[in-house]
Amino acid sequence: ALIAATCASLDNIVVEESSTTVIPERSIVEELVGEIAFLGFEGFDIEQSEEFQNAGYSKDQIDAVRIIQLDLDIEAPSDGDFDFLDSIAFFAEADGLPRIEIASLAEVPQGVQSLSLVLSDENLVDYVVAPSVTFTTEATGLRPESETTIRADVAFDVDVNVDGALGCQ
Repeated sequence: ALIAATCASLDNIVVEESSTTVIPERSIVEELVGEIAFLGFEGFDIEQSEEFQNAGYSKDQIDAVRIIQLDLDIEAPSDGDFDFLDSIAFFAEADGLPRIEIASLAEVPQGVQSLSLVLSDENLVDYVVAPSVTFTTEATGLRPESETTIRADVAFDVDVNVDGALGCQ
């Protein structure tokens, strides 16, 4: 029973990643937001994450990957909010694979400094085992009235195959 309980907790790890981006202030011509580049999400390699390295797994042991959190927070200005956004969507992209939506918010609420996006239930295993996966965004709205720094926090539930370890089956 102890081995069964241990095996159940061994085969899933949570991998977390954070990144920030700065959105320039709106110009006189009121520019559209368009793509928001979170540089830490370009060329993401799950094997380089601290959680994955600490667990001692390799990409070939991954059975499934699901996104379990994607939150956005205004870091600056301190009184900033997401009123400049109408909608936002995040996508996963990797060479040879179709671009898929992984999280979105069709209508951004007014006056908030934090957003929790609606998550897809896509299995992202093919993307995270690719040599690199890039997470991109599409946003509608106008650039903010002042330069705005946004932090994105994402978490993935990674189901790994531990058959044979500790007699797990």
